[in-house]
Amino acid sequence: MRENHTTDRARAEALFKKEKQMREGAKAMAEYEVAQQAMRERTARLRALRLARDAGKQSSLPRKSETKSCNTNSDIEARLAAQ
Repeated sequence: MRENHTTDRARAEALFKKEKQMREGAKAMAEYEVAQQAMRERTARLRALRLARDAGKQSSLPRKSETKSCNTNSDIEARLAAQ
């Protein structure tokens, strides 16, 4: 009878331990998912801010047609001919 009681107790403790691990695992998974969602939201917010910042920089830069053109071959040839 005593051995049966010991094995029953060990079986019950093992079952309790397994249930506890399952609860802790579910809690850890929920915390992980919350953290991942928060990270996705922060990333999206920062990306939007970066894109807005970059769009502002692009609009403030002069367009290529507005900038001083580089010396092309025809410009160089015209200067040489003028000399």
